[in-house]
Amino acid sequence: MVPSGTIAYETVIDYVPVRDGYVFEGWTDCPETMPAADIEVHGKMTRSEFQLIYRARGREVHTDTYAYGEPVVAADPVDMPGFVFLGWKDVPLEMPNHDMYIDGEYRFAAN
Repeated sequence: MVPSGTIAYETVIDYVPVRDGYVFEGWTDCPETMPAADIEVHGKMTRSEFQLIYRARGREVHTDTYAYGEPVVAADPVDMPGFVFLGWKDVPLEMPNHDMYIDGEYRFAAN
């Protein structure tokens, strides 16, 4: 929420709020300059989307897209001949405010 405030008559209204993980889309019914009377405007913010990029032995194998703060579900294991999949390393519980690489952990399969 943006606090209310005083803006002088005919001042350009150019305030842009900032919120981590969101993109400001603009104001509704907002004049370019402050009129002589009080006004109420509403802003629209949209959650940003980021990618989880999964790698298996250094190779990108899968990508998921999540909105900031959304719960993350780990991707299915990627089979690699001659290796046993141990799991994905450091999968977040919810999507952070940036793209992220997730590495698979493998060990050699015993013969």
